[in-house]
Amino acid sequence: MDNSLKQYLQEYTDEQSKYIQLVNEMIQTNQPQLLNQHPEITNHVPKYLFHGSTKAFLDIKPNESTQEGNYVYATDNPLRAIHFALFRDSAKISCNIYDGLDQEQNYQFQIHINEKQKGAFQEVLNQKYVYLYVVDGKQFMRPNGEIYHHSEFISKEEGKSIAPSNIIAVDVKKYFHDLKRQGKLSYSAYTPEKDYSTILDLFSGAYLFNLGTKKVQENMPAFQGQIQQYLMDKFPDKITFANQVKQQIDEIYSGAMTQDGLTPKQKEDLAITNARKFANSFYSRENGEIIYNPEMIRQYENTKKESR
Repeated sequence: MDNSLKQYLQEYTDEQSKYIQLVNEMIQTNQPQLLNQHPEITNHVPKYLFHGSTKAFLDIKPNESTQEGNYVYATDNPLRAIHFALFRDSAKISCNIYDGLDQEQNYQFQIHINEKQKGAFQEVLNQKYVYLYVVDGKQFMRPNGEIYHHSEFISKEEGKSIAPSNIIAVDVKKYFHDLKRQGKLSYSAYTPEKDYSTILDLFSGAYLFNLGTKKVQENMPAFQGQIQQYLMDKFPDKITFANQVKQQIDEIYSGAMTQDGLTPKQKEDLAITNARKFANSFYSRENGEIIYNPEMIRQYENTKKESR
């Protein structure tokens, strides 16, 4: 691993160790209100933040994402910034980072890659470099409602580009080779059976999020056309299943948006919660393996919505 990357990981570890005891207590006791007593944590922004991209540029341009408006996004963990850049299309391939501090307050992590479409991991490896952009934390803030153990930060000035203080070019193949050599990388190759979970993840995740963005709402017919073409290209033998799942997610979203007495953020959270419950109802996990409910799969593959 690049020495500069190791240095920034140590900075991240030092930041985490200041607050990890309180955050762990909050999680273990299910008492998020504990952090309300510590504004120095809930308002804290680290000295260094990170933005990842597979493209090289001088300034980081703002983008519409999980917050309404155009912002530059950054995270406090350099590894997450790298993986956000390399694994952007979660319908093709996903990456989970399991990390934390050990008893000696050393940062430990394990990375698992799940290939959902054939050849997707090779496409990642074909990226010669991924660029880690280091930015000044003073230019960023926490999104409303976020707390310290959440890793997303947004620029204070909407619509304004930010110049990084440092740029690290990470050799992609060497990076993953080193992770594998260190025993920190596991990989699950594509199989056709994964298409079901990929479709469910797509509609309960990225699709649902995009429905709430201003960009999509202003261009809904074009967006829906792109979705249909994508399904035909990627899942031609599961198009009935995909369309019925999409219809159910559309109903979940519409139902949440019409709830009285909720803020827009609460409506969005309700839609996400209900969509995840729906997606999870199709399968369970046993020893890390996905076990599908064949009856539900057949119902959504072979019957019309009116018969459900």
